[in-house]
Amino acid sequence: MLGRLAFYIIMDKQQIISKFLKTSGVYFFGKVATYVVSFLMIRYYTNNVLPEEYGDFELLSSLYAVIIPFLFIEIWSGVLRFSINKGIDEQKQVISTSIIVIAPFIVLYTVIYFIICNFISIPHALTMYVVSLMFLFLNMMMMVSRAFAKNTLFAISGIIGAVANAITGYVCVGVFHLECEALLLAMIANYVIQIVFLVFGTKVWRFISIGSFSWPVAKQLIVFCLPFSINTLLYYLNTNYYRVVVDRNLGSDVLGIFVVGTKFCVIVTFVVSVFHLAWQELTFSQSEDKSRFVLYKQGLGIIEDVLIISTLAIIPLVKIIAPFFIGEAYSGALEYVPFYYVTIYFTSISGFLYNTLAAEKITVYHPLVKFFAAIAYLGIMYLFIKTIGIYAVIWGAVLSGLIEWGLLLIVCKKRIQLGITLTPFICFSVMYCIGSLVFIKCSPLVNGLYMIAIITIGSVLFLRRHNELIAPFYNGIRKKF
Repeated sequence: MLGRLAFYIIMDKQQIISKFLKTSGVYFFGKVATYVVSFLMIRYYTNNVLPEEYGDFELLSSLYAVIIPFLFIEIWSGVLRFSINKGIDEQKQVISTSIIVIAPFIVLYTVIYFIICNFISIPHALTMYVVSLMFLFLNMMMMVSRAFAKNTLFAISGIIGAVANAITGYVCVGVFHLECEALLLAMIANYVIQIVFLVFGTKVWRFISIGSFSWPVAKQLIVFCLPFSINTLLYYLNTNYYRVVVDRNLGSDVLGIFVVGTKFCVIVTFVVSVFHLAWQELTFSQSEDKSRFVLYKQGLGIIEDVLIISTLAIIPLVKIIAPFFIGEAYSGALEYVPFYYVTIYFTSISGFLYNTLAAEKITVYHPLVKFFAAIAYLGIMYLFIKTIGIYAVIWGAVLSGLIEWGLLLIVCKKRIQLGITLTPFICFSVMYCIGSLVFIKCSPLVNGLYMIAIITIGSVLFLRRHNELIAPFYNGIRKKF
């Protein structure tokens, strides 16, 4: 009965699906170009930057990536949620209010930051300060561009920023022989170019006015975004805090090698991020629709299957391409890939569930779920870091991801009528174990054949499982031609 109901709903909502696919296509174009540029630089950096210097950069990057969202309550998420699909006056009110809310905190952050610098030695302190502020401004502008439905502008800005990052990094490393600071300066170039491009592309200054400030809107933004602030801190503990632990217990060189191994996860996260951005916009824009719960169920089912196929297929791909992209000093990074990759499945699915709950303005569970996951992660990591080394980080991340995913499924079942089915997860687990053995034991040729088999079988099963939803949309396109 539910499948039949979903069929008619999707029939009536071909425009929604079309918009979702178009949005995904735009983000795909932007992300492909951005990740290609970034991925190509891995080879250059791993040949010219020492592992300990690369480890220092990753540690500093992880710090500002959590401090800024935490201190500024990730207010840019509220900008997107409350201004997407709204009128000009409402958008002006939301954007103006958000900027006025964070302005005094920027001043306070600046004062506290430089006071701390007098007591604690922060490597490349001034550069770090500039990077962190540019990170704040860029996040604000990216959400503004998406709220204005300027997705092409958003995608192109990412490409331009990635090119600026690569050029700056190449020059700073190759000409000026900088290492950690070169990577930070490359990030500044990336952020600044994107900000300028987005500012002029959106003409955002027309939406900023002191007179448009609204206390009710400010309260709405703060109430909605405050859980995100706490969630960001907990997310950091679950995903990036390990860099501090590894740096202190195993050394920055071990951290640098491990992080390079995790860089190959961007191949999967690239696929995820394309749909993640489109799903966020879709759920936010349809949050008042009466049939949205069916849409959530069917949409998340499709996304989960795409993620499973992508993850299983890309593991053998890494075996084939990795030797061409990393320097000899980082060759040990590959041994972590098959063990760490499973965490991408959990974190990616959880990301879509978080977004779906946010569309319903149910954000109170975000930090609670993250808290329990963080306890498990930190417990495993601190208990075993001295005995099994970097694998304490890996197994801690796997357990944390499993707990987070499971708790979110329970919340979604109770609050948004999302049924729980473990069949896809069981199938994924079995195939993942097989794929890991192929990765470890077999040659690149065998891994290539395994990848082709996964893509072929996965595509056939995907089309059969979702034919009821895909067929109406496909037939509609065929009639046009």
